Amino acid sequence: MTTKHYFTVIPIAVVALCLSACANFGALIMPQSVPSEAAVVAKSTAAAASPSSGDSGGAQKTESDAKGAESCTNPQLDLAETAFGYWLTPKMIPTSLRSSFYKFDVVDNQFDPCAKLSWVTLDGKSGVMDQGSLSEDISSQTVMFFSKDKLLTEAPFLYAKEVNDVTVQGDKITIKYTPQKADEERKAEYKLEGKRMVLSSPQRQGDTSAKFDFTKNYPPTDSMSLMPYGNANHQVNIEDYSGTQLAEVAMGDGTVLCTFIRESQVTCENRRESTWPVQAPTALPGDSKAGPNGTTNHASIDFGMPYDFYTTYMPSGNIKAQANIPNDTVATVGRILLDTRGDTLKVSNNKYTVTLGDGVASAESKPLFQFDTSRYPDASSLRKWDSA
Repeated sequence: MTTKHYFTVIPIAVVALCLSACANFGALIMPQSVPSEAAVVAKSTAAAASPSSGDSGGAQKTESDAKGAESCTNPQLDLAETAFGYWLTPKMIPTSLRSSFYKFDVVDNQFDPCAKLSWVTLDGKSGVMDQGSLSEDISSQTVMFFSKDKLLTEAPFLYAKEVNDVTVQGDKITIKYTPQKADEERKAEYKLEGKRMVLSSPQRQGDTSAKFDFTKNYPPTDSMSLMPYGNANHQVNIEDYSGTQLAEVAMGDGTVLCTFIRESQVTCENRRESTWPVQAPTALPGDSKAGPNGTTNHASIDFGMPYDFYTTYMPSGNIKAQANIPNDTVATVGRILLDTRGDTLKVSNNKYTVTLGDGVASAESKPLFQFDTSRYPDASSLRKWDSA
């Protein structure tokens, strides 16, 4: 299958982080509705161009052409601003079984807020949440359905090894897929009836057995950071540095060396000069001290709960970075966002944002990207995540 990814991926050779690097950085602390800011990094395109080769049935004309576009109020609506954005936050959808979830990534974003029908392909694993961890089963792919800006939650959802091709014609969607227990390609034909997607062709037993339950909430988790996804016609350019542990990151006219530890901890060191004000830790113990000129050069950030940030002074070492993240870039390392646009570097999980610059070191409990969450379900009306 050829999929369309909405992140511009930069290949990076992952090099093992040396023990001396960790020692040099010292002990770490363990440590929404407004106009969408997703459009800041969105690029309008005539059709959804893909960084991958081939065609997975994605960027074709839908009813957003001409007549549909005339009545479309928000053609740049981000996928994260639909009701599906609520489950995009943890990347988990509840199933009909008790404490069971489908943990996923978006692999083909063909959501079109101007189209009568559009879709998004997911790849993930189902599992049962037990004592805070998800026991993951075999991989599977499925398709979410949308009518204009509405998520269609009533459907016999696909449970496939791979989604090969999706086409839309009027109020019908045809999906070609490889089933879990066979190598032959099969076809599922769906039709929109009111607010439901119904199968207009009989399917083999088990092929449409994904029982998602959008009436349930997701379990508590502190590793959540909702990012822009764009849509079929407005791509979001975010560069992915997954696997990077050491990166030289642009900060104004200079750079800082940032170390990424697990999903929640980051340290950044200015090896050129010491200019940051002393910031003492607010939530957890930490060693915060000034250098010879009364300023600091080392920032520690913890995106675990409670969030925390402090600066201190440390002698700089001679450590080689694995990657270089340039100016005017929005990048991800795991679920951590880096924004090098402008004169400062912003490090965020899209809930807690640290700003570093020449003489600037501050933290705020605010997102890096603002999303319109008015289409989200009312969390208080959802059933508990561990309900049967």
